Amino acid sequence: MSRIAPLNSFGRSDIATAGGKAANLGELIRAGFPVPDGFVITTAAYEEYLGTHDLRSELACARSGEQARSLFDRPIPEDLADAVRVAYHDLGGGPVAVRSSATAEDLEDASFAGQQDTFLNIEGPEALLDAVRRCWASLWTDRAIAYRSRAGVRDASLAVVVQRLVDADAAGVMFTANPANGRRRETAIDASFGLGEAVVGGEVTPDEMVVAEALVRSRTTADKAVRTVRTASGTATEPIPHGQRRAPVLTDAQAVALAELGRSIEHHFGAPQDIEWTLTDNGFQIVQARPVTALPDEIGPVPTEWPLERSDGMYIRASIVEQLPDPLSPLFADLIRPSVAASLRTVLQRYFKVGVLEPDDMDFPTVNGFAYYFYSNAGMWRLMKASPTAMPVVFTSGSDLNGVTMWRNVGLPAYREVVDRWRDVDPATLTSARLLEGASELVSAGAEYYTFVQALIPQSATAEIAFTKLYEAIVRHPGRPPALTFLLGGESEPIRAERSIYSIAQWCRRYPDVASALAAEHAIPASRRPHFEALLQEHLDRFGHLTYNLDIMQPVAADDPSAIMVALRYAVSGQATDPDERLARLRADRESATAWLWDHVGRVRRASLESMLARAQELGPLREDALADVGLGWPGVRRMLRELGRRFTEAGFIDAPDDVFWLTADEARGASEALDMGRGVGPSARAAVTGRRVQWRGRRQVATPPGWLPAGGLFHRMFRRFMPSNESPQDGDTLKGLGASGGTARGPARLLRGPEDFSTMRPGDVLVAPITTPAYTPFFAMASAVVTDVGGPLSHSSIVAREYGIPAVLGTGSATARIHTGDELTVDGDRGVVLLPTGG
Repeated sequence: MSRIAPLNSFGRSDIATAGGKAANLGELIRAGFPVPDGFVITTAAYEEYLGTHDLRSELACARSGEQARSLFDRPIPEDLADAVRVAYHDLGGGPVAVRSSATAEDLEDASFAGQQDTFLNIEGPEALLDAVRRCWASLWTDRAIAYRSRAGVRDASLAVVVQRLVDADAAGVMFTANPANGRRRETAIDASFGLGEAVVGGEVTPDEMVVAEALVRSRTTADKAVRTVRTASGTATEPIPHGQRRAPVLTDAQAVALAELGRSIEHHFGAPQDIEWTLTDNGFQIVQARPVTALPDEIGPVPTEWPLERSDGMYIRASIVEQLPDPLSPLFADLIRPSVAASLRTVLQRYFKVGVLEPDDMDFPTVNGFAYYFYSNAGMWRLMKASPTAMPVVFTSGSDLNGVTMWRNVGLPAYREVVDRWRDVDPATLTSARLLEGASELVSAGAEYYTFVQALIPQSATAEIAFTKLYEAIVRHPGRPPALTFLLGGESEPIRAERSIYSIAQWCRRYPDVASALAAEHAIPASRRPHFEALLQEHLDRFGHLTYNLDIMQPVAADDPSAIMVALRYAVSGQATDPDERLARLRADRESATAWLWDHVGRVRRASLESMLARAQELGPLREDALADVGLGWPGVRRMLRELGRRFTEAGFIDAPDDVFWLTADEARGASEALDMGRGVGPSARAAVTGRRVQWRGRRQVATPPGWLPAGGLFHRMFRRFMPSNESPQDGDTLKGLGASGGTARGPARLLRGPEDFSTMRPGDVLVAPITTPAYTPFFAMASAVVTDVGGPLSHSSIVAREYGIPAVLGTGSATARIHTGDELTVDGDRGVVLLPTGG
């Protein structure tokens, strides 16, 4: 192996000889890109140096990076030093840049950025030899050793690149895919005056530009206080003259030209590149190019317009939409739209006379992917005129159309019948078309079931509100218990789910080997595993349908119990409160308050309060039970659709089974029919799936979609106060919402946008989420407070937060947009405000 060779003699396959940096630069020179000329002192020279001084054994014994680096003060063997001097002379002498080029550097799966040293403005052969030794030594800094250890790299060697120094007027870094949003068609450029060290080293705030489609799409011109310049002994930072500090480093034309150069380099390497560049009167020069190794998933454009299909009605985000905080997956949007529209017509015709509604008076469309109820203006007027005679039926006790009666006797049994019919069907035995039909039938059954829940919720809410208002009005004794005291301590399905997890935890704690395995997230010991799995399966069979988000693309615990495991580990840790003890305490407080109440009101007032209180205590838990069962059919839906996705994957239609959720219903139907007929599924949907994911991520960046479109008109003025989120713009350090559970708490924010975040929840965190559904209940036991984008005084979040005695501020409209995980928050549930970090 040659010890020294021209830079252009290396290519991308020569990493073992030249290191990642030199291999990539040599590849660029061969391809005709503008790269300063130079030579490479190869890894053979480094290994020769180590061998001459027997440094391998000493490096292995070094107890610190500093001790290891001190070993490189020994002279370079004379014949090798002479070869370096000759190569430097042949390059033309003068100032050079000396760059480390490690074999574990600038790779496709690990950049090792900044782990080894670069020295600029090195002049003279002896200064060059000293810089070479310092480059070799930089392989042994503490940070480089730790980085290699984390990356699993055991052996690394180092080459050194020596290039003519570009005395740059400007320099910077360019990413040919935007690292902020993952967009592959956007180039992000940082630029500052002088040499590039100030930008790479973070010593200066650079200008920032984003270029796409040959245009500068955004530009931030920074106040650039310093720049890196050449000095007699190397480089130094100097202040930039005041008049130049805010001047743009690059014109738009230069930025576009640089981006085009970067795009050509990306095309050559076949992957997005992280590129260091310089600019002189002779144009741009590339001094480093390496693959971008940590790009986020690509995020599409964030919507700014909200186009509507129809102009003769209103689009509203409420009711079931509160459990759909994100843009919908394409398949779910197609399946749920006709199901909700049909079920709405059914329920309204149940309470209103025939003819009040026309077929197109209601719909369940999406706007920018977000679900909305649509009601025509004409239909709303007809419903309002009929309401005085129709709506009392919902509240009439003993009526067959009473909301609770209908839910208990009709809605829930009918839904369970459909779920049970599909539960024991093996998806593998069904045709592809039948799989899609079964999933559609279960989604429709869930949508129809929700109409029965909609009839129960007003009764429950009205009972709580009526008792609270009457109690506040007629019980004026000083020091009276809060009305809420009388309403807590009831059992509901989410509380029963928590009790089930706690019961499994108690079993685990009886066996230290099980408890320690859970704490370390290791496998349960084989001897205990069958019983543990039986307990877990029993829990999932009963509660695995609780949804975090009603979109069927989101996993439920039945097919992904990872969130349950987070709650279980917390319960096993001993930090969790026994739910039975908490309920007992709440019931004792309630009984004590009730005894006080009957001692302080007369017989007439007691009769009124007693009936209202009994009604509120009965209906409160029923509301939670009803909501918890909305997802009864979802495990079956996901089981069938994932089987369908598996078949589509085998046929080459999509890349992975879960990609099925990103197909439209027509695409899934067409591919299913083709498979059943033994034909090919046609052109792959991979590109469409990728594009829809990108679009969905951009839409998900919307802080909170408008609750009412278009925002105006008589109906908007009449009903906007009932909307479940604050739509007023909020800035500053205070976020306002609804104080749904009293008290004040302070703690670090934990943003939970979905199941992918649940494993990060820690005891004492402030739970911040778009909404919370019954499946979130185990995390309330860990939280110090709760903050949501959407939610009202009688939502799941408020009810459960009050049961747990933690503050809750709901319906802020923008919590998930303005709060970041780790922000220190103060949540004041009495005033309904969240204090953000300064500048939050």
